[in-house]
Amino acid sequence: MIKKIKSNFYAGFFLAKVHFARRYKRFHLGVFWTFFPTFLVLIGAYISSKQLDLESLGFKYNYVLFVMLPFVVFRGITETFEVSQKLIQLSFILQKSITIKSHHIFTGCVFASIFYLSMDILVIFIIMIIFNSDINGYYIIYLFFFFYSIFIGSIMSCFLGPLCMLIYDFRFISKFLRVIILAGTPIFYILPKDGIVSIINNYNPFTYIVLASRDVVLTGMTTGVIYTLYSFLLSVLVFFIVIIFFEFQIRVINSTAVRGAVGQTYAWQLVLNTSKKND
Repeated sequence: MIKKIKSNFYAGFFLAKVHFARRYKRFHLGVFWTFFPTFLVLIGAYISSKQLDLESLGFKYNYVLFVMLPFVVFRGITETFEVSQKLIQLSFILQKSITIKSHHIFTGCVFASIFYLSMDILVIFIIMIIFNSDINGYYIIYLFFFFYSIFIGSIMSCFLGPLCMLIYDFRFISKFLRVIILAGTPIFYILPKDGIVSIINNYNPFTYIVLASRDVVLTGMTTGVIYTLYSFLLSVLVFFIVIIFFEFQIRVINSTAVRGAVGQTYAWQLVLNTSKKND
Protein backbone atom coordinates (compact mmCIF):
# COMPACT_ATOMS: atom_id res chain seq x y z
CA MET A 1 0.00 0.00 0.00
CA ILE A 2 2.76 2.42 1.00
CA LYS A 3 4.73 1.44 -2.10
CA LYS A 4 1.76 2.29 -4.34
CA ILE A 5 1.29 5.66 -2.63
CA LYS A 6 4.99 6.50 -3.09
CA SER A 7 4.80 5.42 -6.72
CA ASN A 8 1.77 7.65 -7.27
CA PHE A 9 3.55 10.62 -5.67
CA TYR A 10 6.69 10.07 -7.75
CA ALA A 11 4.65 9.82 -10.98
CA GLY A 12 2.66 12.96 -10.09
CA PHE A 13 5.82 14.89 -9.24
CA PHE A 14 7.40 13.76 -12.52
CA LEU A 15 4.43 15.05 -14.54
CA ALA A 16 4.44 18.38 -12.65
CA LYS A 17 8.20 18.81 -13.19
CA VAL A 18 8.00 18.03 -16.93
CA HIS A 19 5.02 20.37 -17.29
CA PHE A 20 6.86 23.37 -15.80
CA ALA A 21 10.08 22.55 -17.65
CA ARG A 22 8.18 22.71 -20.95
CA ARG A 23 5.95 25.64 -20.05
CA TYR A 24 8.69 28.09 -18.95
CA LYS A 25 11.55 26.78 -21.08
CA ARG A 26 12.20 30.03 -22.99
CA PHE A 27 10.92 32.56 -20.43
CA HIS A 28 13.47 34.92 -18.86
CA LEU A 29 11.26 35.80 -15.89
CA GLY A 30 9.88 32.27 -15.63
CA VAL A 31 7.81 31.64 -12.51
CA PHE A 32 7.25 35.38 -11.97
CA TRP A 33 4.41 35.19 -14.48
CA THR A 34 2.57 32.71 -12.26
CA PHE A 35 2.25 35.39 -9.59
CA PHE A 36 1.74 38.37 -11.90
CA PRO A 37 -2.14 38.43 -11.82
CA THR A 38 -2.12 38.30 -8.01
CA PHE A 39 0.47 41.08 -7.94
CA LEU A 40 -1.75 43.31 -10.12
CA VAL A 41 -4.84 42.68 -7.96
CA LEU A 42 -2.80 43.36 -4.81
CA ILE A 43 -1.59 46.71 -6.19
CA GLY A 44 -5.11 47.61 -7.34
CA ALA A 45 -6.63 46.75 -3.95
CA TYR A 46 -3.98 48.77 -2.14
CA ILE A 47 -4.53 51.85 -4.33
CA SER A 48 -8.31 51.53 -3.91
CA SER A 49 -7.97 51.30 -0.13
CA LYS A 50 -5.98 54.56 -0.12
CA GLN A 51 -7.92 56.55 -2.70
CA LEU A 52 -11.55 55.58 -2.03
CA ASP A 53 -13.79 56.09 1.00
CA LEU A 54 -14.74 52.43 1.23
CA GLU A 55 -16.22 52.66 4.73
CA SER A 56 -19.08 54.76 3.35
CA LEU A 57 -19.79 51.90 0.91
CA GLY A 58 -20.16 49.38 3.72
CA PHE A 59 -16.66 47.84 3.87
CA LYS A 60 -15.81 47.06 7.49
CA TYR A 61 -12.31 45.71 6.85
CA ASN A 62 -9.27 46.89 4.95
CA TYR A 63 -9.94 46.45 1.24
CA VAL A 64 -6.65 44.60 0.64
CA LEU A 65 -7.63 41.98 3.20
CA PHE A 66 -11.23 41.91 1.95
CA VAL A 67 -10.18 41.23 -1.67
CA MET A 68 -7.05 39.11 -1.43
CA LEU A 69 -8.45 36.42 0.88
CA PRO A 70 -11.16 35.22 -1.54
CA PHE A 71 -9.18 36.08 -4.69
CA VAL A 72 -6.39 33.61 -3.88
CA VAL A 73 -8.92 30.85 -3.20
CA PHE A 74 -10.71 31.70 -6.45
CA ARG A 75 -7.38 31.44 -8.27
CA GLY A 76 -6.91 28.09 -6.59
CA ILE A 77 -9.85 26.83 -8.65
CA THR A 78 -9.38 28.67 -11.95
CA GLU A 79 -5.58 28.47 -12.21
CA THR A 80 -5.63 24.81 -11.22
CA PHE A 81 -8.06 24.22 -14.06
CA GLU A 82 -5.77 26.09 -16.48
CA VAL A 83 -2.57 24.36 -15.32
CA SER A 84 -4.21 20.95 -15.23
CA GLN A 85 -5.51 21.24 -18.79
CA LYS A 86 -1.95 21.73 -20.02
CA LEU A 87 -0.68 18.88 -17.85
CA ILE A 88 -3.40 16.54 -19.12
CA GLN A 89 -2.44 17.37 -22.70
CA LEU A 90 1.20 16.65 -21.86
CA SER A 91 0.31 13.35 -20.20
CA PHE A 92 -1.47 12.15 -23.33
CA ILE A 93 1.59 13.02 -25.42
CA LEU A 94 3.76 11.03 -22.99
CA GLN A 95 1.32 8.11 -23.28
CA LYS A 96 3.06 7.30 -26.57
CA SER A 97 6.07 6.02 -24.64
CA ILE A 98 4.95 5.37 -21.05
CA THR A 99 1.77 4.26 -19.29
CA ILE A 100 0.17 6.93 -17.13
CA LYS A 101 -2.86 6.22 -14.96
CA SER A 102 -5.66 8.61 -14.10
CA HIS A 103 -4.56 8.93 -10.46
CA HIS A 104 -1.02 9.81 -11.62
CA ILE A 105 -2.43 12.66 -13.70
CA PHE A 106 -4.63 13.89 -10.85
CA THR A 107 -1.69 13.89 -8.43
CA GLY A 108 0.40 15.74 -11.02
CA CYS A 109 -2.35 18.36 -11.36
CA VAL A 110 -2.37 18.92 -7.60
CA PHE A 111 1.44 19.17 -7.32
CA ALA A 112 1.73 21.51 -10.32
CA SER A 113 -1.04 23.76 -8.95
CA ILE A 114 0.50 23.95 -5.46
CA PHE A 115 3.81 25.01 -6.99
CA TYR A 116 2.06 27.46 -9.33
CA LEU A 117 0.16 29.10 -6.46
CA SER A 118 2.86 28.89 -3.77
CA MET A 119 3.64 32.61 -3.98
CA ASP A 120 -0.05 33.44 -3.62
CA ILE A 121 -0.42 31.63 -0.33
CA LEU A 122 2.84 33.18 0.91
CA VAL A 123 1.52 36.67 0.14
CA ILE A 124 -1.75 35.88 1.92
CA PHE A 125 -0.01 34.94 5.14
CA ILE A 126 2.11 38.10 4.96
CA ILE A 127 -1.09 40.12 4.57
CA MET A 128 -2.61 38.27 7.53
CA ILE A 129 0.38 39.19 9.67
CA ILE A 130 0.19 42.86 8.62
CA PHE A 131 -3.56 43.08 9.34
CA ASN A 132 -3.51 40.75 12.32
CA SER A 133 -5.53 43.21 14.44
CA ASP A 134 -8.48 42.95 12.01
CA ILE A 135 -8.56 39.15 12.04
CA ASN A 136 -10.86 37.18 14.32
CA GLY A 137 -10.89 33.82 12.56
CA TYR A 138 -8.76 30.78 11.86
CA TYR A 139 -5.65 30.61 9.69
CA ILE A 140 -5.59 26.81 9.44
CA ILE A 141 -9.13 26.51 8.08
CA TYR A 142 -8.33 29.16 5.47
CA LEU A 143 -5.37 27.03 4.41
CA PHE A 144 -7.75 24.08 4.15
CA PHE A 145 -10.04 26.11 1.86
CA PHE A 146 -7.02 26.97 -0.28
CA PHE A 147 -6.15 23.29 -0.80
CA TYR A 148 -9.84 22.50 -1.18
CA SER A 149 -10.01 24.95 -4.10
CA ILE A 150 -7.07 23.15 -5.76
CA PHE A 151 -8.87 19.86 -5.19
CA ILE A 152 -12.02 21.24 -6.88
CA GLY A 153 -10.02 22.63 -9.80
CA SER A 154 -8.27 19.28 -10.32
CA ILE A 155 -11.60 17.43 -10.33
CA MET A 156 -13.00 19.85 -12.90
CA SER A 157 -9.91 19.40 -15.05
CA CYS A 158 -10.03 15.61 -15.03
CA PHE A 159 -13.68 15.75 -16.03
CA LEU A 160 -13.44 18.46 -18.71
CA GLY A 161 -9.76 18.24 -19.73
CA PRO A 162 -10.14 15.54 -22.40
CA LEU A 163 -13.14 17.43 -23.81
CA CYS A 164 -10.98 20.57 -24.18
CA MET A 165 -8.34 18.45 -25.93
CA LEU A 166 -10.77 16.89 -28.35
CA ILE A 167 -12.70 20.07 -29.17
CA TYR A 168 -10.34 23.06 -29.16
CA ASP A 169 -13.19 25.57 -29.02
CA PHE A 170 -13.81 24.64 -25.39
CA ARG A 171 -10.38 25.98 -24.45
CA PHE A 172 -11.40 29.50 -25.52
CA ILE A 173 -14.87 29.09 -24.03
CA SER A 174 -13.32 28.14 -20.68
CA LYS A 175 -11.24 31.36 -20.71
CA PHE A 176 -14.34 33.50 -21.28
CA LEU A 177 -16.16 31.59 -18.56
CA ARG A 178 -13.39 32.42 -16.09
CA VAL A 179 -13.93 36.15 -16.68
CA ILE A 180 -17.71 35.81 -16.40
CA ILE A 181 -17.48 33.74 -13.21
CA LEU A 182 -15.01 36.23 -11.72
CA ALA A 183 -17.49 39.06 -12.35
CA GLY A 184 -20.32 36.98 -10.86
CA THR A 185 -18.43 36.10 -7.69
CA PRO A 186 -18.41 38.58 -4.75
CA ILE A 187 -14.65 39.03 -4.51
CA PHE A 188 -14.29 42.76 -5.16
CA TYR A 189 -17.70 43.82 -3.87
CA ILE A 190 -20.06 43.13 -0.97
CA LEU A 191 -22.67 40.44 -1.58
CA PRO A 192 -25.85 42.34 -2.60
CA LYS A 193 -29.16 41.49 -0.95
CA ASP A 194 -31.35 41.79 -4.07
CA GLY A 195 -31.21 42.44 -7.80
CA ILE A 196 -29.79 40.51 -10.74
CA VAL A 197 -26.28 40.39 -9.26
CA SER A 198 -27.67 38.85 -6.08
CA ILE A 199 -29.41 36.14 -8.11
CA ILE A 200 -26.21 35.39 -10.04
CA ASN A 201 -24.21 35.21 -6.81
CA ASN A 202 -26.69 32.85 -5.17
CA TYR A 203 -26.64 30.42 -8.11
CA ASN A 204 -22.88 30.65 -8.57
CA PRO A 205 -21.31 27.63 -6.78
CA PHE A 206 -17.99 29.46 -6.40
CA THR A 207 -19.68 32.10 -4.23
CA TYR A 208 -19.91 29.81 -1.23
CA ILE A 209 -16.28 28.75 -0.98
CA VAL A 210 -15.15 32.32 -1.71
CA LEU A 211 -17.34 33.80 1.03
CA ALA A 212 -16.39 31.00 3.43
CA SER A 213 -12.66 31.64 2.87
CA ARG A 214 -13.15 35.33 3.70
CA ASP A 215 -15.53 34.80 6.63
CA VAL A 216 -13.39 32.16 8.35
CA VAL A 217 -10.54 34.66 8.66
CA LEU A 218 -12.46 37.88 9.33
CA THR A 219 -15.41 36.56 11.34
CA GLY A 220 -14.87 32.96 12.39
CA MET A 221 -16.99 29.82 12.12
CA THR A 222 -20.13 31.10 10.44
CA THR A 223 -22.92 28.89 9.09
CA GLY A 224 -21.57 29.30 5.56
CA VAL A 225 -18.12 28.16 6.68
CA ILE A 226 -19.53 25.04 8.34
CA TYR A 227 -21.62 24.10 5.30
CA THR A 228 -18.60 24.58 3.02
CA LEU A 229 -16.54 22.30 5.25
CA TYR A 230 -19.24 19.63 5.03
CA SER A 231 -19.30 19.98 1.25
CA PHE A 232 -15.82 18.48 1.18
CA LEU A 233 -17.35 15.07 1.94
CA LEU A 234 -19.53 15.36 -1.17
CA SER A 235 -16.54 16.45 -3.26
CA VAL A 236 -14.64 13.29 -2.23
CA LEU A 237 -17.50 11.17 -3.60
CA VAL A 238 -17.47 13.22 -6.81
CA PHE A 239 -13.70 12.70 -7.00
CA PHE A 240 -14.01 8.90 -7.13
CA ILE A 241 -16.73 9.11 -9.80
CA VAL A 242 -14.64 11.51 -11.92
CA ILE A 243 -11.50 9.36 -11.61
CA ILE A 244 -13.42 6.30 -12.85
CA PHE A 245 -14.79 8.29 -15.78
CA PHE A 246 -11.36 9.78 -16.48
CA GLU A 247 -9.80 6.31 -16.62
CA PHE A 248 -12.47 5.36 -19.16
CA GLN A 249 -11.62 8.44 -21.25
CA ILE A 250 -7.93 7.49 -21.20
CA ARG A 251 -8.68 3.96 -22.45
CA VAL A 252 -10.94 5.26 -25.22
CA ILE A 253 -8.50 7.91 -26.41
CA ASN A 254 -5.54 5.52 -26.33
CA SER A 255 -7.44 3.03 -28.47
CA THR A 256 -7.41 5.43 -31.42
CA ALA A 257 -5.09 4.82 -34.37
CA VAL A 258 -2.12 6.73 -32.90
CA ARG A 259 -1.78 6.04 -29.19
CA GLY A 260 -1.75 9.21 -27.12
CA ALA A 261 -1.85 11.62 -30.09
CA VAL A 262 -5.07 13.56 -29.71
CA GLY A 263 -5.74 16.61 -31.85
CA GLN A 264 -8.32 18.97 -33.19
CA THR A 265 -9.54 16.52 -35.85
CA TYR A 266 -11.01 14.18 -33.21
CA ALA A 267 -14.61 14.83 -32.24
CA TRP A 268 -16.78 13.20 -29.58
CA GLN A 269 -18.59 11.14 -32.22
CA LEU A 270 -15.31 9.49 -33.22
CA VAL A 271 -14.21 8.91 -29.64
CA LEU A 272 -17.48 7.45 -28.43
CA ASN A 273 -17.72 5.14 -31.44
CA THR A 274 -14.19 3.79 -31.02
CA SER A 275 -13.71 0.44 -29.33
CA LYS A 276 -11.72 0.48 -26.12
CA LYS A 277 -9.48 -2.33 -27.46
CA ASN A 278 -7.44 -2.29 -30.62
CA ASP A 279 -8.47 -4.93 -33.11
